[in-house]
Amino acid sequence: MRATNSSSVTQASSSNLSCRKLNRKRKIPNISQIPILDLTSDEDLRDQQIRQQLISDYLDHGDQTFVCTMCHAQLWTYEALKGNTSGKKTSYSMCCGNGKVELPQLKQAPTNYQNLFRNVDPKGKNFMKNIRRFNSMFSFTSMGGKVDSSINRGNAPYVFRLSGQNYHCMGSLLPIDGSKPKFSQLYIYDTENEITNRQRAFSTQNEGCTSTSHSLDIEIIRFLKDMLDSTNELVKCYRMARDCFDENPHIDLKLRLIGRRQQDGRTYNLPTASEVAALIVGDIGDAIDNRDIIVTTKSGSLQRINELHPAYLGLQYPLLFPYGDDGYRVDIPHRDVDPSTNTKRRFCTMREFFAYRIQDRVNVFSLILNSRRLFQQFLVDAYTMIETERLYYIRNQQKVLRCESYETLKSVQSHDLKKKRLLGLVKAVVYTVEFQKRGLPHAHICLFMHPDYKLPTVEHIDRVISAEIPNKDDDPELYSLVSEFMMHGPCGSDNPKCPCMSENKCSKNFPKPFLENTSVDSNGYPMYRRRNDGSFIEKSGVKLDNRSVVPYHKTLLKRYQAHINVEWCNQAASIKYLFKYINKGPDRATVEVAQNNNGGDNDDAPVDEIKNYYDCRYLSACEASWRIYGFDVHYRYPSVVRLPFHLPGKQNVVYGADDDIEDVLNKQSVSSSMFLSWMSCNEHNEDARKLSYVEFPTKFVWKQEDRCWEPRKKGFSIGRIHTVSPNLGEAYFLRILLNKVKGPKSFPDIRTVNGQVCPTFRDACYALGLLEDDREYIDAIEEASHSGSGYYLRFLFATMLKSNSLSKPCYVWENTCQYLSDGILYNQRIRLKSPGLSLNDDQLKNLTLYEIEKILLQNNSSLKDFVGMPYPDHDSISSSNNRLITEELDFDMNSLQQESHQLLDSLTIEQRSVFDEIMTAVKQKKGEPSKKKTKARKQNALSPTPVNGVITCSH
Repeated sequence: MRATNSSSVTQASSSNLSCRKLNRKRKIPNISQIPILDLTSDEDLRDQQIRQQLISDYLDHGDQTFVCTMCHAQLWTYEALKGNTSGKKTSYSMCCGNGKVELPQLKQAPTNYQNLFRNVDPKGKNFMKNIRRFNSMFSFTSMGGKVDSSINRGNAPYVFRLSGQNYHCMGSLLPIDGSKPKFSQLYIYDTENEITNRQRAFSTQNEGCTSTSHSLDIEIIRFLKDMLDSTNELVKCYRMARDCFDENPHIDLKLRLIGRRQQDGRTYNLPTASEVAALIVGDIGDAIDNRDIIVTTKSGSLQRINELHPAYLGLQYPLLFPYGDDGYRVDIPHRDVDPSTNTKRRFCTMREFFAYRIQDRVNVFSLILNSRRLFQQFLVDAYTMIETERLYYIRNQQKVLRCESYETLKSVQSHDLKKKRLLGLVKAVVYTVEFQKRGLPHAHICLFMHPDYKLPTVEHIDRVISAEIPNKDDDPELYSLVSEFMMHGPCGSDNPKCPCMSENKCSKNFPKPFLENTSVDSNGYPMYRRRNDGSFIEKSGVKLDNRSVVPYHKTLLKRYQAHINVEWCNQAASIKYLFKYINKGPDRATVEVAQNNNGGDNDDAPVDEIKNYYDCRYLSACEASWRIYGFDVHYRYPSVVRLPFHLPGKQNVVYGADDDIEDVLNKQSVSSSMFLSWMSCNEHNEDARKLSYVEFPTKFVWKQEDRCWEPRKKGFSIGRIHTVSPNLGEAYFLRILLNKVKGPKSFPDIRTVNGQVCPTFRDACYALGLLEDDREYIDAIEEASHSGSGYYLRFLFATMLKSNSLSKPCYVWENTCQYLSDGILYNQRIRLKSPGLSLNDDQLKNLTLYEIEKILLQNNSSLKDFVGMPYPDHDSISSSNNRLITEELDFDMNSLQQESHQLLDSLTIEQRSVFDEIMTAVKQKKGEPSKKKTKARKQNALSPTPVNGVITCSH
């Protein structure tokens, strides 16, 4: 979330509004660390002891020095430069969409009410500590999402996190007989005891509640009640209903909350009581809009409030909108837009509305930004509204959209790493931002370095990545940062309840072993230098040495002062893992066990993906603000252009259920697909004919609006053709040709080899020599191994076998088994809970064949059906899955081999001769050596032998 400073907001001068950049001078000579404040602490912020650690390399974003000339929002430098790299614009995209969004300023709250937020009033501390509870006391609606309070255990700052689908509900005007009033009913029912009723309905349930806090509660509730009675139009409407019931308790009264406004939403957001609601006696009648909310006299049920209703926010957050201000409306036009304006999007979106409302503006005190815990709730609620609106559109469009082929119809940090080259010249980068359990943002970044900046040897790794505690005297700043951010644990026996512990072991395999030099293990993963030099850092009473240091980069750690784990990747397996982690999406957190009343299988039942998304989604205030501001969640450079292709007449066409087929067929998008436009471009552009389809995005760019390819003026992109299964026949062979053929102008040109047009794409592949010796299948598996998991590769191989298109399946197996066995060793280590497990090539092949056999059996086939294919040895598999046998065989081959070489080097000449003779006899199975030689060996074995200046006895 973006930090706010109420004092700086109120002290800013309005004379600076004409300037897009405030001329503020930094008074601190050294750049210092930005402190992280707990805005929800019971202590006064002015009394908090904040550690000020001066670090010259720290990246300080400074103050909000930019002011938008259109909406007067204050922004930091990087926010103002988003989409404005030249810095010439005076209005910015993050606040008002470069001036497109125009909303009326919220009316300033009464001064005595603002004092509660500023902590000027003596009651302000208690008010801010319990602001969410006070807001619930006066809220008209209840929230339907599940608030996850389990993460707020401990001493960390408060985090508001919501799970499941969120919505607002409202009850009737009066509670049913025997029930206590809640929410909006408190404005009407038993108002003589209203203050007591509100406190009881939302008590803290704290037995230790003192009389002082109780009296403070009463004072604050009374103050809020009187303030809302005099200012809030929604409250006034409910008080009118109360007066009607006082006059006639048996009246059949309904309250209509009007869903439409007649005034322009760009300049008007304070409706009068008559515009907000209307009281209806008797029948409702016919003049009811579908957006109106009808609240009946008594009802045992709740009704859901539409997110598009103007009073949606005012009903839920009366303390943030004390005047009952209107919230989002679907009919708020963009600036300078009138009914005759011809633009693609004329109205303000919900995301633009909230991005505008949560800005810090010059000379304006914002109740929203200063409401602390309630601000977190508001952010989460706001983004769930945005999300609900988008998913509602998707759900409705699913019923009317169709997709068919044409033939059937006829009959959206990196800056330092990439631009400033802290790690060297970067050729490509991909990252994703995820939000962890406490809702804090966490980035996974994968950099692809220029060949001149790669780390070819382990000696180069030590210059970039460190996994040791720095010397406190040589670099006290770095020592302090490593001790605070880069030490793992304590865990293990010192702290069995550490989150990383799984079955009494550290899931991250800490502490790591001591190593004098950096090396690479058999799987290609680096083992960083961790010398046993006596250095340690004490945490929670436990001394942690170099074995507990998380690898880091010194400059990055000093610059950002955060936990930044830096790793070296040099194997395809480790890079693939990173890509899987980057693209895995959020963790699913809900599992539903449903009963099948029909007693049979229900596999064909439609899957409600939107409901599944709601059920498994957790949303925090950090993630909500991140998405409201439109920050990148996924990023990659260079961009990757997915290149679709199709057989003649097989392009996909999206159309509505009621569209006329003739009109659909005549659409430009049908005849000008990306693939067909590539061939059209080849007809008139000589440079285009020098490129294959997959190479095309490097020199040309696809213009979606014009449905054509144009020469690229700047930038760089990578083309990727859609993957297809060999089972699709001609489409599969067409894809092979598109990686080879350059400059075709038509489908026959793709099939043309040496001037001859081949009848099929398969024949063209044969004519080009692309299908000899099953080479195309080997290439397909090898290509898929760059991005696909081991399971996917094994499934692909099984699909190839089932297609009966392999002339020599065993040949393909022998040339691809190293790819097909990907993940087998890892899965076996997890299954047997043995992180150090090692398997030889025969064991890996056997287990791989076993997994392929399982896939084939699910499809009524077997490896035995294919001539020449080996079959898994089930006895060997049984022993491989036996944990006792595996533990006996679980030894470190590399360390044993290294020890063997050391022992051989220590042998004397005579001992080495005897050793070689024995090993030769063993390998050739020649039996025991002669008695004479045995006697000589015994004498040599029992005689003292000098080794490295020390007399030892070999036996």
